[in-house]
Amino acid sequence: MASSRLARAACLLLVLAASGDRDLADLEQELRAPKPETRRAAVQKLAAMHVRRAWDLVVGALSDSDSMVADEAEVLLGHSASYWVSRSLLWSVVLVAVFAPLAVARYRKG
Repeated sequence: MASSRLARAACLLLVLAASGDRDLADLEQELRAPKPETRRAAVQKLAAMHVRRAWDLVVGALSDSDSMVADEAEVLLGHSASYWVSRSLLWSVVLVAVFAPLAVARYRKG
């Protein structure tokens, strides 16, 4: 039973990894689109992926011929470390606030 769960988890990870690569390839293609709006949206989506290859593409968008696309890439790259630390801490607080009461209730039942 444990081995079948492990196999299912491995398959799920492979599917997720493959879909991420496909999304990344699609967004890379959108960066070459003729419309600046499409390229700007692609930069935003790439930054939201939080993977190294996506960030490399965002850095490449700094040299886009349209100033709005380049500015969007600059803004997304421009967050300081404190911005990311505060987001991480906020996310941690939310997780604890949601799951701590659930864990306490489960412990009391059991």
